[in-house]
Amino acid sequence: MLPSRFTKFSHIISVLLRNDVIVPNQGIFIESIETKPNNEIDLVGKVISSFNAAKQVQNKMPKPYLPSGGWEKFLNNEWQKNYYDATSQKNVTTMAALLRNFFRNEAISGIWGNEKMFNRFCHLSKLEALFKSNLIKSHYVVWKNTFPTVPLKELEAPKFGNPWGYRFDNTLLYEPVFEYNFHAHYFDNLLHNLQNPVVVEIGGGFGGLAYQLLCCRSSIKYIGFDLPENILIQTYYLSCTFPNAKILTYSGDSVPLTSELLEHYDIVLLPNFELPQLESSIADIIINIRSLSEMSKETIIEYFNQIDRIGRLFFYHENIYKPRSDGLFGIPSTDFPALNNFVLASASETRWPKYQSDSGYPCQENLFIHRNVLR
Repeated sequence: MLPSRFTKFSHIISVLLRNDVIVPNQGIFIESIETKPNNEIDLVGKVISSFNAAKQVQNKMPKPYLPSGGWEKFLNNEWQKNYYDATSQKNVTTMAALLRNFFRNEAISGIWGNEKMFNRFCHLSKLEALFKSNLIKSHYVVWKNTFPTVPLKELEAPKFGNPWGYRFDNTLLYEPVFEYNFHAHYFDNLLHNLQNPVVVEIGGGFGGLAYQLLCCRSSIKYIGFDLPENILIQTYYLSCTFPNAKILTYSGDSVPLTSELLEHYDIVLLPNFELPQLESSIADIIINIRSLSEMSKETIIEYFNQIDRIGRLFFYHENIYKPRSDGLFGIPSTDFPALNNFVLASASETRWPKYQSDSGYPCQENLFIHRNVLR
């Protein structure tokens, strides 16, 4: 018997096809498109230096800012194999080769899946391949129904990092891009009255959502906080995709992140322990997509205290709302602490079939509004 989720997706696609809704999936794409950035040596040297500076002080930070939950496992199992050696030895040549292919090696582990994602994708069984194909088709339909006028070309994956995924209308798409593009337009609509909105993302992964946000509106001031390992990848990716952007990275000096300082930068990418340095009431929206639940309870409490302090208008998060059914670590959002300065405006089951209630990772979308807006 086929899994219930497989038959569900198959039914969705068959109904759409009968109603002439075109789902232009042309199959998987795994061919190499390895691309070298123009300033590779300088860029890789910069990310190594910033990463090493962060790691030198990380262990001195309070426990909530140390890797915990599911992320501790990923970093201990995966990063130590290649990336830690390259950074500790300051080997620019080795690191450059790793970063040119980060979508295909251990750097992507945990960001939208588990370990050895590319290798597993290349060796899917026929049933697994059909299941995943139907899944991404269902995400395409959700995205297309929400933003019917947005061209698919807007979602095309830049070549940096050697991405893989699916071809739709001769456009290369990596798996979570429909979610990233949806969120970018959704947040842009929330902030449409602001000329230069400040967006803070906690846990930005490799920079996929940040890329879509900045493509959607270049006037956004993007500030990303994450573990040093993910900030390394995000710095590389956003530096490659926005080569003219002024990007602030960690140098070892902890300084107050004031409005005046941030005026000199387009993008700010810092290790998570720098979050307390951010000026109060500066963020027009704070975002977390499916990573708060993977942190320890004490980390979640600390982040919520900071969110209460730095937020000005909105806080949006999408995380599991009930225990995972796959047996892996996860704290449901029903166990998150209360916020003093934000009021829950809406909460609903995620629109994405991969994360709905019958999945192993059942998520809920949550939008909070600052109390000052309601006065």
